[in-house]
Amino acid sequence: LYALAAFLTYRAFVADAHDQIERTANAAAEHASKVFATDELVLDRIAERVAPMSWDQIAASADVHNFLVEMKRSLPQAQAIGIIGPDHRILNTDYAFPAPLIYQVSRQTLTVRRNSASDLYISDVTHGVRTGTLLFAVSRHKSGGDAGGGIGEINIATSPQQLAKYYETLAGGPGVHIALFRADGAILARNPSPREALNYPASSDLMRAIVANPISGFVSGASSIDNRDRLLFYQAIADYPIHVAASYDRDSIVEHWLLTMGSHLIYGIPVTLALILVTHSAIRRTEREQRALARARDEAEKRALAEE
Repeated sequence: LYALAAFLTYRAFVADAHDQIERTANAAAEHASKVFATDELVLDRIAERVAPMSWDQIAASADVHNFLVEMKRSLPQAQAIGIIGPDHRILNTDYAFPAPLIYQVSRQTLTVRRNSASDLYISDVTHGVRTGTLLFAVSRHKSGGDAGGGIGEINIATSPQQLAKYYETLAGGPGVHIALFRADGAILARNPSPREALNYPASSDLMRAIVANPISGFVSGASSIDNRDRLLFYQAIADYPIHVAASYDRDSIVEHWLLTMGSHLIYGIPVTLALILVTHSAIRRTEREQRALARARDEAEKRALAEE
């Protein structure tokens, strides 16, 4: 009975883990969708604000700096907002005015096509020039009214560490990991926050599953990041080439299962021993009664024989 209960309990724990990571991934996907939608809205507002200005005017404008400071208040996960000129120099930014002489670091980007406005670009994760911390950028081109010529961009540098803190809270305990990654496998944020940029290779089980079903699905097996055996659920973010995945370490599931079954043993072993003792006592009592009954029957037969 205990072995059957252990088997059924383990299956229930695995089913609960599937439900938990699916709910967690859906919550993380909803959060990520709001983050990128807010970035998109802020980028478009900044583009509208500086559209008629030349690069020199943007670099010299304290009003633009104050506007960027105001915009950043709506982006708690943003590290910085900057306007970058055609020569990749940061002309104006929220963290200092006038902007220090810093050039934008080169990043690999993924394009988000839009019908009504300039395309968005979501970069991979690299170390920022100013802070040295890992960052990824959401950006769009600056367009319209520029007498200086050339194409620049408006850039929101996002901190993976801030997203990782939210993921730690959302995970709700050890063993649950959440990752935000591009369609090409480049990981934008993950808990725990890594020290270097990571990516899922195209040959990984996760990326192959996304090719087969790009919307959502379950994957089970060894992670390509740390080779730990995990249950994983991934969810696409609508309108963006981005996915969110939530995973549960199988070791954590087994540990929780063993603790639960161990707690059953703590109560089950004494009860079982008591049952054995009571049963043994009942058997001994029955045997004594049977022997006494046999003796009484034998004496009755001898008395009847003597009387006869």
